[in-house]
Amino acid sequence: MVVGDVFHTPKLSGPGRQKNLDAWANRYPARLRTREETQSWLEQQFFPASKRWLYCGNGKSGTSSTKRFLFELEFGRPLSAHLLVPFDINPDVVAHRLAEFDVFRSLADTEDSQDVFANALRLTTVRNPYSRAVSAYLYLCKSDEMARHWFAWDRVRMNAMVGFDWDNDPRTATGFEKFLDYIASDIQNRGLQEVNPHWRPQHGNIRPGLFDAHLIGKTEDLGTFFKDVAARLNQPLPATFKAKAANQNADSTPKDALLTPAVRQRITRIYGPDFAQFDYDPDAAKAA
Repeated sequence: MVVGDVFHTPKLSGPGRQKNLDAWANRYPARLRTREETQSWLEQQFFPASKRWLYCGNGKSGTSSTKRFLFELEFGRPLSAHLLVPFDINPDVVAHRLAEFDVFRSLADTEDSQDVFANALRLTTVRNPYSRAVSAYLYLCKSDEMARHWFAWDRVRMNAMVGFDWDNDPRTATGFEKFLDYIASDIQNRGLQEVNPHWRPQHGNIRPGLFDAHLIGKTEDLGTFFKDVAARLNQPLPATFKAKAANQNADSTPKDALLTPAVRQRITRIYGPDFAQFDYDPDAAKAA
């Protein structure tokens, strides 16, 4: 691998991109049932020019920190470019647009996507379903406080469908219950893959059976995950290495107060498979 190597060829477009999507849909017709579903799944997986690893993003599970780590591992230097996108509320938006800038590339945008998928070290990250649901809820509340277009579609529908009062319900346990009721309704009425990936159940983002990761990192211990990734890629990190936290949204909301029995019951019902598949205990006293 050449340190600093990026993509110098254009992304797939038009008929070439459609051919790539069709190839995946034909390979997994029972799982990738629509063009939109196929495209969404492939776009959340990205890899470097070296093609040695493939990361499947999973919203609200340390993705900013992981993308920054992978950038530094690949190029030998930290990501220091800055970017502000007016409609985006993510304070670390640049880390999420690396494929847009041809530094990394998504599986949807490359002709040899199936070869990359088969040969790369497949990576993903997961998070305790309790703390992930809390994080997603507070992130949604932040978007309304900022009056940004980000998540506006869901915010207005929550207002209409479950009576979420955006003047009084944000950051309350009552509002959290309504948010979870909205997610449950969305899954029932539109389907799991139509739910926003920031709060879609994690098995619906990663899709085990389609994407079987070689290494799964837990947000609660990204440092160990990063060391394992580096070791597998023959770039061992020093024993003193510590994971750097990115995209830390300052929020003074007492998070434990949000996890009422009614809320926990809803979370275990909606995210039940995540607890089982990713080895989290739904009966733990506190979210990690």
